[in-house]
Amino acid sequence: MEFYQASLAEVEQQVESDPDNPDAYYKKAIYLEALGQTEPALSAVKQAINLDPSPDYLMKEAQLLEATGDYETALARVSRAQILGGDYPDLWHLMAKLNHLQGNQKTALSEVNQALQMYPESLSYYCTKGKIEWALNDTIKAINSFSKSMTHPETRYESMKFLASIHRVN
Repeated sequence: MEFYQASLAEVEQQVESDPDNPDAYYKKAIYLEALGQTEPALSAVKQAINLDPSPDYLMKEAQLLEATGDYETALARVSRAQILGGDYPDLWHLMAKLNHLQGNQKTALSEVNQALQMYPESLSYYCTKGKIEWALNDTIKAINSFSKSMTHPETRYESMKFLASIHRVN
């Protein structure tokens, strides 16, 4: 916590000394997000985007919007990032998560598969894939995806919860 507060203080000095530096606003957004200040983080990343609409900045805005529950706007931002040249696994994964939350399961499945094709070692993506497959009523594939995701420390618990739910239902 102290690290983020100290880093935020330093980056705020950068913003004051160079208000046309989009990277300083982006870093400010990251530190504010780490401190749990989503709305100020959104404001900071919007400043970065106003100065330079780079795919990385748009991705951060989409992630913050996802945290606030504004999935539709988040999806628009991540789509814009893609149009501006963003073509990396985390972008496809975020699009998949957002489309899943919006109920667009077939699109979401295509996107998570694209993320996995680009970065098959990312076992955490399988948790999202499992949720999508479960929503599409493909129990066997969902079980396989959640089982793969269980080996990733960030998604282990969530995958276990889904597997327990699947086994209770069946």
